[in-house]
Amino acid sequence: MAGITGILMVIPPYFLEEQFGRDHPPPINHPELYYGFFGVTLSWQFMFLVIGSDPLRFRRAMLPSMLEKASFAVAIPILYALERVTVTWVGFASMDATWLVLYIIAYLRGALLCSRKEAVKRKTSERDGSRDDIARLEDIPNVGPAVAGDLRRLGITSPAELLGRDPYAMYDDLCRITGQRHDACLLDTFIAAVRFMAGDPKRPWWAYTAERKRELAARNAGSQ
Repeated sequence: MAGITGILMVIPPYFLEEQFGRDHPPPINHPELYYGFFGVTLSWQFMFLVIGSDPLRFRRAMLPSMLEKASFAVAIPILYALERVTVTWVGFASMDATWLVLYIIAYLRGALLCSRKEAVKRKTSERDGSRDDIARLEDIPNVGPAVAGDLRRLGITSPAELLGRDPYAMYDDLCRITGQRHDACLLDTFIAAVRFMAGDPKRPWWAYTAERKRELAARNAGSQ
């Protein structure tokens, strides 16, 4: 609203220089200041439209916008008290003062909303586990020293190397490399580790047991 209102108010003076001089004497004798003032003011109106398109994203831009509003809202009452401007300008200044208050409210509410979003993000990260903090295989949920050793036998030395891996193929490869059939719970652990690194919430390995049984049953049925 601030941007639209401002554009509608600022554009007409571009075509009313002579009338402006008659209504507010003396006539304009420094046109560069006249058009420069309205040009800068018009530019700010488009900035207000940008802020309004996404207040949270452009919240910091509200700070210089407050200064822009305050510079006019504060100066005009002082000039009026000194009898240097008419009461009409006080009306315009009161509009800027209103927008200034609304900007302050929007900025504070945006700060509160951002802090709440950050708090939710932190809680989600703490609940699911932050992948950025996982540097060793043993840092992955469900992966202890023994499972980490099995992963290293497969050539997997860092958590990031689990991205895009097939846990079923990993299990089959490990059985082939070691020459023995490992307990199926190890496959469940592989599934849990791969899914966690792919972004799934942290879950115990046995949460994937039912899925593993269904998948192996389907594969066995398909191979018959």
